[in-house]
Amino acid sequence: FAEAVINGSVTMDKFDDMTDSQITKQLMQIRGLGQWTIEMFLLLALCRTDVVPSADFIFKKELQKMLNLSEIPKRGKINTLTETWRPWRSLAVWYIWQKANDREKR
Repeated sequence: FAEAVINGSVTMDKFDDMTDSQITKQLMQIRGLGQWTIEMFLLLALCRTDVVPSADFIFKKELQKMLNLSEIPKRGKINTLTETWRPWRSLAVWYIWQKANDREKR
């Protein structure tokens, strides 16, 4: 990633004008960056408001518990289940992670 920034193939100063999907598409071209890493980058580094980390196991497991699902949901199902949370899905993710963290402390 750092190499891509240094050589100019990724220009972080343009991220403000790009959609999440445009950023994802650009970052997926970088060897070593996968879906989970890019989702975390969007959520944690860029503070995007509508990111659903469908590759994050803790989020998926908590969503399963919270919605009483028989199995851990896959990406398409997660997007459907969280559609009504738009445009603040990132905030919901934070609360779900906090709940998982609190449960772990007990």
